[in-house]
Amino acid sequence: EHAGVYSLAGMICLELQQFPQAVAHLRRATELDPSRADFATMHAKALLAGHLSGPARQEADRATALKPQDPMALGVLGMVYVQTQAHEQAVTAFREAVSLAPTSTSHRLNLAASLTAIGDFDTAERELEACIKLDEGSWYAHLSLARLRRQTADSNHLARLQTLLTRHRHE
Repeated sequence: EHAGVYSLAGMICLELQQFPQAVAHLRRATELDPSRADFATMHAKALLAGHLSGPARQEADRATALKPQDPMALGVLGMVYVQTQAHEQAVTAFREAVSLAPTSTSHRLNLAASLTAIGDFDTAERELEACIKLDEGSWYAHLSLARLRRQTADSNHLARLQTLLTRHRHE
């Protein structure tokens, strides 16, 4: 009856795509130690993987209320929120993940996507530019930036992309 053992068993079952067992083990971990945001986060992930989106959203809310301080856990919560159409909550989770790991391009990309989903294109653009500043070869950030607004002959990112293409042609 050790919460950590149940959590580990649940994560192993998740990796093996044994979703009912993952849900059961992670639920037990959260019952034994309801104060652990990481257990609740993984439980939410398992519920979502098992196509239980309503309970996954509820468990993500519970995990969020526990104030996780791990950027990876916040990223998982953000993804649970995205997949349950809770984009405002996803923005909050990804924004917190970025504040804890400001050099993570994946958290910034996810934040930008969630910001786009709620119609905050200016902030999404800033996050995409921050991704590109961190990693100029972040092709997905460039693609997302190009898709964010209508590109015109006068307003586009072609020169920057051509420079990158020339620089990375032989890699």
